[in-house]
Amino acid sequence: MAEACEVSADAAAALATAGLSFVGDQLRDACASTAAVAAGVAQLSDALNTAFLLFAGTLIFQMELGFALLVTGAVRHKSAASVMLLHIVTPCVVGLCYYMFGFALGFGSVSDNNNPVVGSTFWVLTPLAAFDTFTSSHSLVLVWFQFTFASVCATILLGAVSERATLLASMVSIVIVGGLAFPVVSHWMWSEYGWLGYGKLTGRLFGSGAFDLAGSGVVHVTGGTSALVGAILVGPRTGRYGDSSQDSFTPHNVTLICQGTFMLWAGFAAFNSASVLTITDNFVAAGRCLVNTLLAGCAGGLTMLLVSRLTSSHYSVLDVMNGVLAGLVGICSSCSVVLPYSALLTGTLCSLIFSGCEKATARLKIDDPVGAAPLHLGAGVGGMVITGFTAYPPFLRDAFPGRDSHPGGLFYGGDSPGRLLGAQLVAVVSIIAVVVLLIVPPLFGLKLIGLLIYTDEEQLMGADEAFHGGAAYNFNTEETSADMLTTWQAATPQMSPRAPAVPQPAWNSSGGGTPALPVKVDDRDGKKLDVSASFRSTKESGGTVETDVADGPRFASFIVTTDSGHRSATRRQHVGSASATARSTSQDPALDIDADDPNESVDAIVPVSVVMNHSF
Repeated sequence: MAEACEVSADAAAALATAGLSFVGDQLRDACASTAAVAAGVAQLSDALNTAFLLFAGTLIFQMELGFALLVTGAVRHKSAASVMLLHIVTPCVVGLCYYMFGFALGFGSVSDNNNPVVGSTFWVLTPLAAFDTFTSSHSLVLVWFQFTFASVCATILLGAVSERATLLASMVSIVIVGGLAFPVVSHWMWSEYGWLGYGKLTGRLFGSGAFDLAGSGVVHVTGGTSALVGAILVGPRTGRYGDSSQDSFTPHNVTLICQGTFMLWAGFAAFNSASVLTITDNFVAAGRCLVNTLLAGCAGGLTMLLVSRLTSSHYSVLDVMNGVLAGLVGICSSCSVVLPYSALLTGTLCSLIFSGCEKATARLKIDDPVGAAPLHLGAGVGGMVITGFTAYPPFLRDAFPGRDSHPGGLFYGGDSPGRLLGAQLVAVVSIIAVVVLLIVPPLFGLKLIGLLIYTDEEQLMGADEAFHGGAAYNFNTEETSADMLTTWQAATPQMSPRAPAVPQPAWNSSGGGTPALPVKVDDRDGKKLDVSASFRSTKESGGTVETDVADGPRFASFIVTTDSGHRSATRRQHVGSASATARSTSQDPALDIDADDPNESVDAIVPVSVVMNHSF
């Protein structure tokens, strides 16, 4: 524009000599106006791109809440508060690490200091003047945006080691993954000087470089590898693979898991589409990312719906949610450079990879309460490899117009077919290797000195009670049986007159035997139903509640209160048929009652609610 203005000025001078100076003045004014308009357009473009990353980063940050809800629902209720605490601590720790050295390691490279392995400038975000303008390599909004990715990456590990890793071990892991591993890997793949990336300026790997737009490798393989290593080092939860029933290790709140899944799905939309970094010149690619992300999640969820039906004869909501997430993880790598049908293929294959990896970890007795390693490592590797087959060369040319060649997926041939796939495989192996090298030494050191996991007693008690001041759920154990029945009746819509509830006497089993506690409960049609409960217990088998429910009730919920001097517990036992048994596990010392010991007693069995089998 400056050169054009200079030519216009010369022309104006020539016009002046011809007595047409007013024409020259008009030309100079037009030149200045054009330059001002161009500057204004550039400034507006920077503002729009900044707002784009600000908004997207905020949505991505909400994925922390999604992870918190998902992991909380997947663990036992006695660890809910500890899980929430860790998910609040994670962005706090990662934020400080990324400010001090994380961004420098990831994006601290400039033209005269272009290390292909790690960045080495912008420590503690200095000089701050370098961040005053918007660029795709270093700006304050990019610091915020990349921090959200680092925080998500560090969060992945927490679910895999839940309920037994100590707070110290978890925080050390957060620093290693969010402050070191993620920045190093992001430099390799996303810095224009990194040795692995497709966007490397010169000397690309195999003449291609690896393509990972939104982090199937950088975020999910990194986080998934750390999750697998962490789960192996901390070992299974106490009693997880013992001879007793494993029902107590099932997720305690599927509703929370579902809420978390929806929040993560929304977060992935921003996670993927905003990875194009600029909306003003990449709006078509951003829209493609959104559609492909949607399709991959849909394909993954429906695939697992079918798989769960074929393998277990029922439809599992947990499998469907994990299938959705597996599809979303897998499409992160290629969402801007694949056609829609390739997104469907990616979601389908990644959900199947997750399913296979989940079964493998269970067979190997690797205790991963949320399936973090199968989901993020399995589907992340799958997404990276599938990109080597499905990346569409015309989309790659649009994304990198300055390159002289654009190796695409093996399915399309194009420039140097197979080079991209080779680079993708090298990237996967390199990421796994560096994460293992970074995280194993500190965690293994903590294990040697006894600071890695909670003791068996602390695990049985639950981290909430042992370390965090009490349970996340406050059940009122002082309520009497009559109070509970009255509360239930008051909350029940009335369709006919109801007889008053009969208060229930407490009883004691210290003398042995199996005394019964008859209960009269009205249904919502005014009929009276007989519900009888009996308790029997041995020190070896733990407590057992047996119910015989007549005339229609399908589910009965009982509170069993036990007292043994220094310990007491209240437990809800759910019965799923008209005549069924709800059995507690001997892993819970509070319900391990010796009927022959006078100090071990059951205070009461109280029916809390009865849900009718027929319509109301």
